[in-house]
Amino acid sequence: MKTMKTKQIFWKLGACACAVFLTACGSSGGGSPTTTKPAPHNGANQQNPTVNQPNNNGSNSGSNQQNTTANQNTTKFGGSATKFIDKNGNFSEYGTNKPISGNNLDKIIVDGKELTLIDPGIQVGSWYTNNVKNQDYKKVHGGYSYTRFGVYESHNEDSFYLISHGQFTDANKVPTTGTATYVGHAVYASNQTDGWDTGSAKFNVNYGNKTIDGTVSIPKANSVALKGTISGNAFSGTHNGTNMQGHFFGSAAEELSGTFHKGTKNKPDFVGAFGAKKQ
Repeated sequence: MKTMKTKQIFWKLGACACAVFLTACGSSGGGSPTTTKPAPHNGANQQNPTVNQPNNNGSNSGSNQQNTTANQNTTKFGGSATKFIDKNGNFSEYGTNKPISGNNLDKIIVDGKELTLIDPGIQVGSWYTNNVKNQDYKKVHGGYSYTRFGVYESHNEDSFYLISHGQFTDANKVPTTGTATYVGHAVYASNQTDGWDTGSAKFNVNYGNKTIDGTVSIPKANSVALKGTISGNAFSGTHNGTNMQGHFFGSAAEELSGTFHKGTKNKPDFVGAFGAKKQ
């Protein structure tokens, strides 16, 4: 995270450099069964994909389901945001789930506000970081074909969102037999990190058993194990106190992304987002 209004948060937020940086990053995953399953989403928004969309067989995170590829005009986009409100180190919201809607990968609507994840005209195959004074801070991965994930922090409000958004896999197109490994990236903040650190994510999915587990690995912090159960095109779970939720994206669940956090508003621990591609 950055050093703006949320700089008093329990972890150190990243420095507010007056520049835009494009940086690359790595992958890894982990988890336990969910107490509540997110409903698979059947979003109604349809449209052509964004012109900035990378062509690297990725997937989009969100809550609307679909059975089309990113190059077709029946794409349904959506996702979920995890909201945090911190004023001078005091959280009034910690890990509140908010639905995401939108028309493409790089713009979303959450809490009635339109947020631009990656600025128009920019193509980036890794982490896109906007850390400009008096602008909203964002660190979003742009190297996936069907999903965007990361963090979005308002420069004039005491709030930030963990983002998981994209082009949903239709619930009927998620495999129901076999297993798969997904490998990708993660962004994370805690009292062990200096701002928003990036790392890797790796997940093992058992479609038949409807389970997902993996590990998020961050160089400067302890790895985080994540586990959950699959319901349609969505998954969620709580493992060792860490809450996770996410979705499958792409025409055949080629990608996944989600968010995770541990702690309460009175005792925060860590927060993060991840995305991964089927191997």
